[in-house]
Amino acid sequence: MNEYEPLRVLYGLFLGAFIIIAGVLTLTSKDEPGIGFRIGYTYLSERARRKANRVSGIGTILTGVALIILSPFLPMAGLIAIMLLVSLGAIFYAVFIALTSAYEEGYY
Repeated sequence: MNEYEPLRVLYGLFLGAFIIIAGVLTLTSKDEPGIGFRIGYTYLSERARRKANRVSGIGTILTGVALIILSPFLPMAGLIAIMLLVSLGAIFYAVFIALTSAYEEGYY
């Protein structure tokens, strides 16, 4: 057992917990200007903002859960790779949802 393994697991647990908190804040944000998923179309359309916040909030929560579950098993580089892959996937999907919602409302 490596002497840094408990620190890596604790780092993964705390980082995962903070990411879950950020995801919950994004998921439950109402109309706060500084919290949530914000791009140009989410400022124009309330429906696009709600959908994008829901998708990005769930994706962020899933990122945190994945970090907590995988922290005892993966090295730090693996945890960072998982965090980037899941987060970027959630971001791209949230942008797609915001664009399609704004397009349906005639803003695009």
